[in-house]
Amino acid sequence: MKKALSILLVFLIVFSLSGCSFTKEKPNNYVLYIQDNKLIYNPCDGTEPVTLTENFLTEKNSHHDLVRKCEEAIPLSYTLNEKNDKIFYIDNCTLDGASYFGYNLWCKDLNNKDSEPVMIADHVYKYAVSPNGDKVVYINSENKKLYYYDFENETLISKKAKNFIPSKNFDKIFVFGMDDQNSLHNLKTNETIEFSSKLIEYDENFETLYCVSNSNDKTLSKYTSDGVETVIANNVVKIIKAYDNGELYFLKKSVQKQPLGNYAYCIDNDELQKSIDATTVEVNVSEVCYFDGKESITLGETIVDDWYVNFLEKYAKDPRVGFLESKPEIVFIETDYQNFKKELLITEDQIPTIRAKINHMRKSMPNKLYKVSKGEKTFLVDNVLARYLAPSGKSVYYFSDINNSYYLACSKLFKLDISTSDIALPKLICNEANFSINGPSISNVGFTPDEKFYFLTDIYDHRTHTY
Repeated sequence: MKKALSILLVFLIVFSLSGCSFTKEKPNNYVLYIQDNKLIYNPCDGTEPVTLTENFLTEKNSHHDLVRKCEEAIPLSYTLNEKNDKIFYIDNCTLDGASYFGYNLWCKDLNNKDSEPVMIADHVYKYAVSPNGDKVVYINSENKKLYYYDFENETLISKKAKNFIPSKNFDKIFVFGMDDQNSLHNLKTNETIEFSSKLIEYDENFETLYCVSNSNDKTLSKYTSDGVETVIANNVVKIIKAYDNGELYFLKKSVQKQPLGNYAYCIDNDELQKSIDATTVEVNVSEVCYFDGKESITLGETIVDDWYVNFLEKYAKDPRVGFLESKPEIVFIETDYQNFKKELLITEDQIPTIRAKINHMRKSMPNKLYKVSKGEKTFLVDNVLARYLAPSGKSVYYFSDINNSYYLACSKLFKLDISTSDIALPKLICNEANFSINGPSISNVGFTPDEKFYFLTDIYDHRTHTY
């Protein structure tokens, strides 16, 4: 029975790791696998496999645990440098879900298979290796201290670290500390910049960082690698996209008081209508904003509630704002109050409890779709409820017309060509889309590699459609 289990483990790891590496260059052919608790490296060049460790897991883990957990956790167990002549690996580890705790970290020279491996550290629970394999950063699982090791000296970077991110060139480390006390450490100068804010966006070498304060005002600031801060705006809930040229699109949110008469009406009761018009109601207001590197402007209001903001944090997909990766352009849905039809027929006793109905109803308002470049808006089309910008930026798909008020499901899908300055008329793609803008379907939508649009219906048939 033990032999059969070993064969199964080999299959799982070969299937998931054969030919895999953390480098940009084409890796050498190799296989890394576990057999009878041994971590084995096979270079697939006709030479004998190398047993890296004979004690990959501690005795606390059974074969059943390994079969069940190893497929997800094994990629964390090794790293190859860019030349594929050094392998960093772990042993004596205990699996917990898809994570390792308290393992030993080793380095083996693959050019000299007879050489003894070098032990970097014990009690490690996260590590990262520089591209050429000459530097290692790791967290000690017992004291939560973060260390930097260059195969000659070990340097303490942080006394309390939860996590860290190395820069691409491995000269800086962003440290996520305890109690949201974060820092950026420069490995070359040994200087540290402290942050009492949440890291939201950054470039690959940490030359520019965008952080939102942990205070109630949610201040968005831009930081350079030398610690210079530029305050951009308050009440920021999400960065839509930050570009290398310094341009930035972001979303800020507030609760504003607006006249109840914007949304509700009554029939044959002038006094009640006056009361409605004189009453204000708190509504969630979200604004799409643009920062040109020096100052920020508001482009327009869009409909985003608390549920939606939490959804964006989890799935990072936004059916109301879309951006291009290649250049600083976005499309977004702006609230259109002028064409909004007042649909709430209310009585006097309903006024105190009307806010929830309004916030739900506002999401089904007819909206205008705009394209933005350099902070300048270009109107595209109206009556839009959700939109998805193709990765090339040549077209946008959008949903229109609510046919189910509970699910906020849209019936029509259109395609709009925006590749030229002369915007064409939208083309009706589907007349019965049943796509919900207030449910899980907005996490199951996107584009295929050849830019065909797909989405999952949220009601009735629960099928994926591609156009």
